[in-house]
Amino acid sequence: MKFPSKLITAICLCLFKTIVFAQSDGEPTNDLTNPYQIVTGHLKMPAGRDWGSVSAIDIDPDGKSVWVAERCSSDSIRGGYPVRGCAESDLPVILKFNSSGDMVRSFGSGIFAVPHGFHVDHDGNIWVTDAPFNLPPGVGRQRPCRC
Repeated sequence: MKFPSKLITAICLCLFKTIVFAQSDGEPTNDLTNPYQIVTGHLKMPAGRDWGSVSAIDIDPDGKSVWVAERCSSDSIRGGYPVRGCAESDLPVILKFNSSGDMVRSFGSGIFAVPHGFHVDHDGNIWVTDAPFNLPPGVGRQRPCRC
């Protein structure tokens, strides 16, 4: 079946007109205040260690503790920082902080090149993804571990 081009054009114009007039040009209706505030310095690193790039955060199954993937006191993506992975660092990259902000557990030194993300499952297992970045193949353990 062949449709006349004028009919198809008319239908498209009607649909376009409906879509355009369906869009709101008013202000958003949500005028609520932001209930959140920035808290700096709550999570405390051990003495002598500075925060680097944080690639992921997840909540522990206890509902109170926070796990953080931190790139071994480096920011290997931005300029001004040494371009390096964590495989050659002796610093742990997966850190657990209690509700008071104290680091209570850590692991992962020499295991991950550039920790990219992770998830803590309901059993407390931690699944970490790693990015090789510019490191040569084979750097780091690159295998499952019980840490």
